[in-house]
Order: sequence, then structure tokens, then C-alpha cells
Amino acid sequence: MDKYMNVRNMPECEQAKMGRSQWESDYPTNGIDFHIWKQDVKKGDGNCNKGTYIASSDLCFTYQVMTQVCALVKFRHDPETNQYSWLYTGGCYKGNEAVQYVEANTGTTHTFKEVQFEVRYDNRPWEKITIIPEESAM
Repeated sequence: MDKYMNVRNMPECEQAKMGRSQWESDYPTNGIDFHIWKQDVKKGDGNCNKGTYIASSDLCFTYQVMTQVCALVKFRHDPETNQYSWLYTGGCYKGNEAVQYVEANTGTTHTFKEVQFEVRYDNRPWEKITIIPEESAM
């Protein structure tokens, strides 16, 4: 018996679901969706703190970069099939998000080599966890 088990109940990847990306046949189509950075654009923000201001368009561009990915999992046993599973129950951060972001500083290069990945046990009772229908039948 393999002593490692895959984490099940991962959501379907948005890009795979939408079909707008090239997806190799052996790529997984389920996992945690996230961007390594986020961009915010505001018009009319001439001060543009912690961002880049483009005067010709009167736009301020600010960025956030990921620093950490954290997944919550819970162990489940199905007595009818005698199957044991680790189920993904969400992210560790506010709003059930799996990625933590910090403000990026203009002129700084980010390599993302320091990004931390964590898996934490979800201590919530099952009644407080929302899972996809196929897994709730277990």
C-alpha cells in the first residue's frame, strides 16, 4: 500500500474549465487557482503611493505579489468502501483564500523563490465545512 495519498476535492482550475488555455492531456485539471501577482489600476490618482503613475493616461498601477500558499485539509473515512481520503477544504486566509499577497514595491524584482507552501489540518467540524457534492456523499 502506498503511504502517500493525494489530496482530493480540489476545485477545477478556471483556465482548464474555460478552455482558453492550452492544456496538455497529462496536466491536472483540478487544483488551487492563483496568480503570482495582482495588478490594480486607478484613474486620477496623481499621488500614486507605492505604484507607477503614467501621466499620459492618468493611471496609477499598483501590484501585490504572493508570499505564501496554504491549503486546509481534513481526513475522512468512508466505512462503506473502507476508503481513506485527505480532502481539500479551502484556504487558510481570510475569505477562504489559499494565497497570501503583500504590496510590491516599485522597482523591486521578485523571483518568487521565497514563496512558502503549507498544508494545515482543518480543525472545523464537518458541519461547518462546505465541500463539493461528489465528496459530500462519502
